[in-house]
Amino acid sequence: MNVLILLASTLVLASCGVGSGSVEPVQPVSYQMLELSNPPAFPPGTYIFNSQVELDSAWANAPQTYQGDFFPDSPKPVPTVDFSASSMVGVSLGVGIRCYIPQIVDVTEQGADLFIKYRSGEPDGPTTLACLHLWPLAVFVLLPKTKDAITFTRVYESVPPALPEGAIPSNR
Repeated sequence: MNVLILLASTLVLASCGVGSGSVEPVQPVSYQMLELSNPPAFPPGTYIFNSQVELDSAWANAPQTYQGDFFPDSPKPVPTVDFSASSMVGVSLGVGIRCYIPQIVDVTEQGADLFIKYRSGEPDGPTTLACLHLWPLAVFVLLPKTKDAITFTRVYESVPPALPEGAIPSNR
């Protein structure tokens, strides 16, 4: 008898779409990187701007100079964004060596949710002598206009497997 009730319940739920794979698919979202040649030092965090007023306020409140700033007296112009068509989102890790500027690597949506993946070599990734000076560690992109929930996730590079003993790495 209990088996029949369980079977009937399962069939009713399946006919309603519950548990039948009705999850919306993950879709890629197009985005445009913003090239900021001399940004202010945004505090660590994630940022979502949907108006020029929001952006102007955050830009003005971010420190305009920082220790090690090569261009302390140069202006840090606020980008002009068409917020009727776009949202500006980004990630800041504060100030650090330039090699560790984060990179947006993927933007997807699933239903009404956006997912942004970013990576950075900070705090102990590879560096070169060319980037061993302090710089604002921030990246911003333009997305199609959104009011959806946004989840930022940091992804880490996978470490390649160790070579077998005696193997010589390729120079390719």
